[in-house]
Amino acid sequence: MKDSSIKRYWLIILLVKLTLPIIIPTWAFSSLKSNPLLSTNKELLEEGAKILGGFSIFGTLIGIICSIIIFYCAYKKPGTVLLTITLISAIWYIPYEFYSLGTLQTSKLLLKNMNMFQFAPLLSIIQAYSFVTILIDLFWYYLCFNLRKINKNIQINQILGTPIYQTALQGMQAAINSQELETKYSEAVRNNPQISWYLKKIYKEKNNQTKKNLH
Repeated sequence: MKDSSIKRYWLIILLVKLTLPIIIPTWAFSSLKSNPLLSTNKELLEEGAKILGGFSIFGTLIGIICSIIIFYCAYKKPGTVLLTITLISAIWYIPYEFYSLGTLQTSKLLLKNMNMFQFAPLLSIIQAYSFVTILIDLFWYYLCFNLRKINKNIQINQILGTPIYQTALQGMQAAINSQELETKYSEAVRNNPQISWYLKKIYKEKNNQTKKNLH
């Protein structure tokens, strides 16, 4: 997938994730009202409206704040920190989503065994929402991974195109032994702390190359 496509799909999914807390609760409440087992139970419908309404408002506010921050830091600017945090969160969040989906199915079967069929439609709606959310999130993490690679390359190109950084890199590249390389690396990091992560990468590559040359 091209870089432009990755960024376009990333932005689309970001907007989709932002609108889900509004669309899903509205759709869920409409489904509850149209269900013959629940439409006559005004108390249950009112309680459902409060829960779904609260979820919608809270989810939308959190979504707007997080979307603005990550849009500015990862899309407008070639940042990688928030994308890295997002990818790390997937390690526990995706298994949690699958666990929640399984729990919903167990709860649904339990309610049916207890002849509480009026709650089954609500759980089916939540199940459908959870399944769609998992698919969206999997695609979202895939796009975040690729956008991080794109932004990392942009950062490296910016470093290579800046004269002051080129001086630091050239000094390390010109080192003829490990001791000189260590000195040049320490000096470069001290003078250019903002690119210490890239200087460390160059240091490791050059150090490995120097060791190979000695053998």
